[in-house]
Amino acid sequence: LASILMPAEKNFVNGMFANNEMYWIGLRRHEGKWKWDDGSRWKYRNWRTSQPDNCCGPAPDCVVVNTQTNMGRWDDTTCGVSLTDKRNKQSYVCKKESLPILK
Repeated sequence: LASILMPAEKNFVNGMFANNEMYWIGLRRHEGKWKWDDGSRWKYRNWRTSQPDNCCGPAPDCVVVNTQTNMGRWDDTTCGVSLTDKRNKQSYVCKKESLPILK
């Protein structure tokens, strides 16, 4: 799953989703510390007010972005919880390195 390291990345990724969707990103809590799955340094934070709050599940160690109710801010939640919307869609975003262009 993708790391979001700056506001421009957040805006780009949020722009890929409708204003009523939730999606997973690659931020997880490991041994009490939040870390990106890809090992990127965790400097940029975009938590919703009062987050992370350790609410709503046995181990809220994953992060979901909600573009509907909190303007694309992050919310901790239990990994694997269903985020399906009325269209029965489960959303996530991945990141990969771009390939070099050969001339």
